[in-house]
Amino acid sequence: MVALGDCYSEQGKYSEAEEMFKRGITIEPRKDNTIYLELAQHYRERKMYPQAEEILKKGIEINPNNECAYRLLELLNQLRGRHKETELYLKRAEFVTDYCDKKTRRNYQRLKDIVLKRGIKLVCAPYPVCGLKSLTSMFDTLGGITFVDNEMVFREALKNAKYEDYFVDRYGGDFGHCTPEGNRLLAENIAETLIREYVSKKK
Repeated sequence: MVALGDCYSEQGKYSEAEEMFKRGITIEPRKDNTIYLELAQHYRERKMYPQAEEILKKGIEINPNNECAYRLLELLNQLRGRHKETELYLKRAEFVTDYCDKKTRRNYQRLKDIVLKRGIKLVCAPYPVCGLKSLTSMFDTLGGITFVDNEMVFREALKNAKYEDYFVDRYGGDFGHCTPEGNRLLAENIAETLIREYVSKKK
């Protein structure tokens, strides 16, 4: 249902897209809240902000620890000029991130220890349009790690292109899984960082 809804949406068939998303929720209302996010994004793109907020809250009832839902609620309230609510959902998103990141942080730290002990360079890159803060916070110390900043290169690219040129969905709220063009931009940015850090400095 999600894929079909996305397909209708890309064709500008908004009523059909909305119907597909709603049908998916009706069939499996408590399976997960991915389809709630998709429907909320659909409403956001159509500037139907109250409907988007309502469906996100229903999704949170299923999974209270979904950071993406809180991030999207933060964005929706920001678009509506509701500063108090924007701050509230930002804090909730950060709380969920801190809660869920404990295990992830241990895994990142373990990865760093293993890689550096073997004399391998560790390169870490955040999701597109995401800053480095959430990634750097995964480590006790940053020595020996090269971080690739994907935030600005994607934000600049999106100024002159459609969202769909770079992403096939909105999995992360304001970003998603990349299209071939998005993957190209991601790979080029990582390559340029590696050349700058490891090749140019040796000359």
